[in-house]
Amino acid sequence: MMQAVPASSSSAPSLPPREIFLLWQAGRTHSPLAARAIEITVETAREISQR
Repeated sequence: MMQAVPASSSSAPSLPPREIFLLWQAGRTHSPLAARAIEITVETAREISQR
């Protein structure tokens, strides 16, 4: 059985940096939902990178 380790625990190993890529074809437009998802992703990534 695996045991969860709190993220704030000093014994938890640090995770390596991650890269997230968003791709779409040139000349294509986004639906309003896709555009908002991209905005949320960029905002979240910015907040995480500043920690």
